[in-house]
Amino acid sequence: MNKHEARNAVSRGTITLGMLRNALKRADLGGRSVVNPGLSKQQAMDILCKAIAADERADATVMNGGARDILTATNVIRECGLTALLCQQEAKEAQERKDAELVTALASAPATLTLRDPEGWAKAVEVNSGDPYSNAVITYAERWGRLMEGRIAAGEKLEACAVETSHLANNEGITGFMYGAAVVTLSQVWIHGEQLRRWHNMKTQICNEGEKANESGGVLNPALLTIG
Repeated sequence: MNKHEARNAVSRGTITLGMLRNALKRADLGGRSVVNPGLSKQQAMDILCKAIAADERADATVMNGGARDILTATNVIRECGLTALLCQQEAKEAQERKDAELVTALASAPATLTLRDPEGWAKAVEVNSGDPYSNAVITYAERWGRLMEGRIAAGEKLEACAVETSHLANNEGITGFMYGAAVVTLSQVWIHGEQLRRWHNMKTQICNEGEKANESGGVLNPALLTIG
């Protein structure tokens, strides 16, 4: 099996990335290095694929008996051009786990934000709906606020759940500036907005600028802070 055939087998699902990962764990034998440096990439991939195709007991026999003829599974995967596929699959699986966690968390959260300024929120949504960047801030702020509300209703303090929920809510690839804009929006319209503003300023400050912002009613933007 050559590099092209190996990639096609993965694409077709004949060899799944999960199977490759499991084979890698068994073949690597604790990370031992090259035993037979004269083995070709094709021969190494053939041995690895035979191990994958075998059942678990036979696979262990193949790998233990054939380990002397394997560069190491790590090198096989890398040299056959499959490292990127493994990384992509792992990133996809991580995102799927996060998405499932988010769906579960939102199911326990209120369907909409509890607002102290409904008109202000409606205006923010309207003004920012035409621009994808600005709309992402609104979407993120709404989702984050709902997640926090759900946790607060369950007995947690905002200060204890704000960071975790901020990461869980982030499906847009929020930047530091966008995060700060979301805090500003929530601080103005959300029922817990003032508490969020004060917590955020104290968490973000480097010296005492957070204390000053709390006194003035402002919000620190983490993307604009500098040291020195």
